[in-house]
Amino acid sequence: MKLNYNFALAIVFLVAIVVYFGTVTPSVTFTDSGELAGACSTLGISHPTGYPLFTMLGYLWTLLPLPMSNVYKLNLLASLWTALSAVVFFAWIRDLSTHLCREIKREQINKKKKIKPEYVSLLADEDLINKLSAVLAISYAFALTIWAQAVAIEVYSLQLLIFNLLIFLLLRSYINVSGNFYLLATAFMFGLGFANHMTTVLLVPGGIVLFYSIFKERKTHLSSAKSENVTQHKQLSFSSLIAYMGALFISGLALYIYMPLRSAALPAFNWGWVHRSFDKFIYHTQGKQYQGWMFSDLDAFFANLGEFIQDLPFQFGIVGLILVALGFFMVRKTNMRAVYVFFAVNVLACIIYASNYSIHDIEAYYALAIISLFPFAILASADLLKRNRNFVYALLLIPILNIALNLKTNDKSGDVLVHEYTTTLVSGLDDDAIIISAQWDYWNSAFIYFREIEGMRTDVWWIGKELMRRTWYPLQLQQWHPTIFDAAENELKAYSDDLELFESGLPPNAYPFIQQNFVGLFRKIIESNIDKRPVYITLDILKTEEDMIRGYEVVPEGLAIRLYRPGTIPKDIQFELPDLNRFIESSKVTEGSIGHSLVEVVSHSVFSLGQFESLYQRMDNAKKAYEYALKINPNNPDAQKALANLNR
Repeated sequence: MKLNYNFALAIVFLVAIVVYFGTVTPSVTFTDSGELAGACSTLGISHPTGYPLFTMLGYLWTLLPLPMSNVYKLNLLASLWTALSAVVFFAWIRDLSTHLCREIKREQINKKKKIKPEYVSLLADEDLINKLSAVLAISYAFALTIWAQAVAIEVYSLQLLIFNLLIFLLLRSYINVSGNFYLLATAFMFGLGFANHMTTVLLVPGGIVLFYSIFKERKTHLSSAKSENVTQHKQLSFSSLIAYMGALFISGLALYIYMPLRSAALPAFNWGWVHRSFDKFIYHTQGKQYQGWMFSDLDAFFANLGEFIQDLPFQFGIVGLILVALGFFMVRKTNMRAVYVFFAVNVLACIIYASNYSIHDIEAYYALAIISLFPFAILASADLLKRNRNFVYALLLIPILNIALNLKTNDKSGDVLVHEYTTTLVSGLDDDAIIISAQWDYWNSAFIYFREIEGMRTDVWWIGKELMRRTWYPLQLQQWHPTIFDAAENELKAYSDDLELFESGLPPNAYPFIQQNFVGLFRKIIESNIDKRPVYITLDILKTEEDMIRGYEVVPEGLAIRLYRPGTIPKDIQFELPDLNRFIESSKVTEGSIGHSLVEVVSHSVFSLGQFESLYQRMDNAKKAYEYALKINPNNPDAQKALANLNR
């Protein structure tokens, strides 16, 4: 069956979007999911670097009258962006396949001089090109890392689309070397790319290499046309072209103007309060608070690189990785060596950058490397297709293997871990509670979305311990909870003065009491509220902030821990295990270290309930808690030991 361009394009999109929609997570998930959904829902400001393009497009999408929550809508938008990236991937892979030629002859005049080589098309059959491009595009769509961006809202799904659009435009600029349109469009798209995510910079080294080849070929082409008296379309001079490209780049980048303007309107999600000053705006857009995680840890470099290499077979369906490797040895004999140098530089720049970034969710940062490896598979595939055109059907094994190998990991349709943990935790808090926590990845981000967008537990004051280390956060807290610092004005002033010095980049000796004032502020908040509002912490605070809670007694309640003044613990506290059945069911199919970490946290929280009951000699209750903790995590060593001792 013949496959024309439009039909192939439709197949790629439909296969991707149907599977993506079927595997998308129904609610919030880990890390920034809730915060990004909240920023999009309120047309607010996201965490650094701000992502204005992402936020504005996300906001427009939430206005669609679909019968579902905003976060579910946005998860579907991630699916759409990733599916569209597969469509654009198909378009540029097809362009590359169409114009790729192999060298067949290079006559020598003498030892020092050679005439130009002769080339023949690698693939001259349009039907075959469409089929090969569609197979590679579907393989890309279900690569482990690419698919993962399609199932939950994150900035990387839009960045995948931008990466592919930039590669498409750069290739068209190289192929249509005498034209201006694609070069100008590339410059504008680079600006938009930076207005979404700073990893756009990873395309810059390879882009410079390719631009050099484009302008070199452009000069040769124009000189040749002039000498042969060939009529040319109006051409811009080099200086004019660069000026126009610079203006278009800046116009795309100018979306950042949105941030201080919108920040000044004080939206419910206003990370950074970037309208305060130009310095605060630059601090935010540079992502300065994350720069300490870059190029700082050699162990992290090798761990990240090892994970990337370990995942490679799942990016290319195992078989595709063999084709990629073979393709590297065939580049030298092609007519588009400059393009393949561009892809090789992309791979190298991406690996160096991502491997040196010490964060747990690093996988998405390798996306450009994965994208840029696919073109090498064309060379080996074309060589095999020259021998037997039916080999294209054997290549279907690559996307089939990708789907089969990666479905379990990327099927998030039943993933309710974060949703269930968040809702269970906050439902167990008394009215008008204050809760202090640093569990951003597990529930803090999710809860501020639920609280501010869906109206869940608006009586609860959540205080993020680590966010309090940023100058904007006390201001945001006062917007959410206007009276939170009424009794702690002096402590807030002392700490805020130190914090300003810290963010200004001054050495630590300029603010020697910052940690002491940090703890003092929290202690004052607790002290001034504990007699009129219930005050809770989460397990991480209990383990890491002894000074903050010193002098208070702790009692586990549900999945949180309540603070009491000494001697005031009620004698009639009711023992009640939280309902975690949906959480447990979801945990059985959990993939990834962060999911397993949350399971461990929840299991230990339930184990703490058993410890408290054991302390008061209520052994039946303690046994129920230990057994429930083991039901959540059968490998909880504390619960295993406690239950064994109890049974003796």
